[in-house]
Amino acid sequence: SNKELTEKKENKVLSYTTVKDIGDMNPHVYGGSMSAESMIYEPLVRNTKDGIKPLLAKKWDISPDGKTYTFYLRDDVSFHDGTKFDADAVKKNIDAVQQNKKLHSWLKLSTLIDDVKVKDKYTVQLHLK
Repeated sequence: SNKELTEKKENKVLSYTTVKDIGDMNPHVYGGSMSAESMIYEPLVRNTKDGIKPLLAKKWDISPDGKTYTFYLRDDVSFHDGTKFDADAVKKNIDAVQQNKKLHSWLKLSTLIDDVKVKDKYTVQLHLK
């Protein structure tokens, strides 16, 4: 209704309670913040009971040998500060995970990554060993 469109927007607060300090929320070093991070950071895809679903990646291709994953990214996503999300951001984040491999050894994929290449502004390739 028009009334709903003209009403002043209210600021809302989300409170989250945890039994330990969640730390600095750096997704590359975890600490106690993993459960809180999952509410803030969005992955390229999500594994669900119904299969893998697109999130930041709108689609992807897998090479016949299963070692190259090409992700085609959404072009309508921005970070909280207005910076556009793109393939460079994906590469920087994956590179940061790889620089902290010991912290991510529980995540099998991090032990399999050989390199990440930016193909164009919204396409990134992940090469596995």
